[in-house]
Amino acid sequence: MRLKGKLPFMLAAAIGLFLLGTSAPGVIEAKAAKRSAQVSASTATQRVKLGLNKSVVIDLPSDAYDILVANPAVADAVTRTARRIYLFGKAVGETNIFVFGPNGEQIVSLDLAVERDVAGLEDYLKRFLPTSEIKVELLNDNVVLTGTVDTPLDAKRAVDLATIFVSGGEATTGQYSQTAAGGSANGGVDINNPDQERRVSKIVNLLQIIGDDQVTLKVTVAEVSRSVMKQLGVNMVGNGGSNGITWGAVSSTNYGLGKPLSQSSGLSLGTAELQSYINAMEQSGVMKTLAEPTLTAVSGEKATFKVGGEFNLITSRTSNTSTDNQTGQITYTNDKLEYGIGLEFQPVVLSAGRISLKVRTSVSEPTAEGATTLEGG
Repeated sequence: MRLKGKLPFMLAAAIGLFLLGTSAPGVIEAKAAKRSAQVSASTATQRVKLGLNKSVVIDLPSDAYDILVANPAVADAVTRTARRIYLFGKAVGETNIFVFGPNGEQIVSLDLAVERDVAGLEDYLKRFLPTSEIKVELLNDNVVLTGTVDTPLDAKRAVDLATIFVSGGEATTGQYSQTAAGGSANGGVDINNPDQERRVSKIVNLLQIIGDDQVTLKVTVAEVSRSVMKQLGVNMVGNGGSNGITWGAVSSTNYGLGKPLSQSSGLSLGTAELQSYINAMEQSGVMKTLAEPTLTAVSGEKATFKVGGEFNLITSRTSNTSTDNQTGQITYTNDKLEYGIGLEFQPVVLSAGRISLKVRTSVSEPTAEGATTLEGG
């Protein structure tokens, strides 16, 4: 934007910030407690930080006759008097502002950086998570959360609050444009809300959890005859729930493996009935307990248990040809595959008395199906 001649008068309720000016190059930090900013007469560039959709009042050391804004899409400058200008942050980014005197001499050179004002987010985090110590920083218009929280649930809540902060407001109401003078078509300065930038901002969670909790899981690995399971009407492919624990599969079986697991089958999870049921089956000889491991994992990390061995699976065959074009030595390449009974679980302590548990089980064994005879070399 370029203003020449007599500077126009603007009626605007601008909320300014106080900046300390220096005659040497440096960053002029904004202070929310004041309404104006002062810059010194210097040929050196002075850096100003301004919040998105915020304004600051700049008091000049001498009369200004010409103002140049390098990128009007990022910020705008409006004059009230010859020695006072208003800067408005319109979009996240950086631009240059030059102020010239009556003879074309440069009075002030500003490097303006428009960023989101994260002070409001820090206040909300302190309000909703009073026991946490969270610091909010901006990196290329992305919010970085650092500090400490008590539980993973607090960390998730902090990320949720930050997400609302960067994507709320005008980005959700559809009001992407307003004017500093109250929306008049002939007066004021348009302040465009960069909705696209607001929607793509990311939240980087670098929060640390104080005192990582440990979760211990007791596991029983047992072998049961399938025919006995069919006679009892129990099928581990099914769905149901009991005492807050739910289980399920992709779909019900259509291959005659028995009825889906249900509460009516006599198997209950989360109570002593399961252990009693297992003991009864073991005493009757229809079930054999293979292992009863106890796994311990830190909250958020995985713990694994594996019983079995390794199987050599041939993946390629190489035939070396001799100098007389006769087939020479044959080389086979194989991969080692693990088989047996495996268990992997990942607990996350959400809060006192609440645990999120991801469990993955696997049962496999070598088979002779599809076997081939290897050619010697």
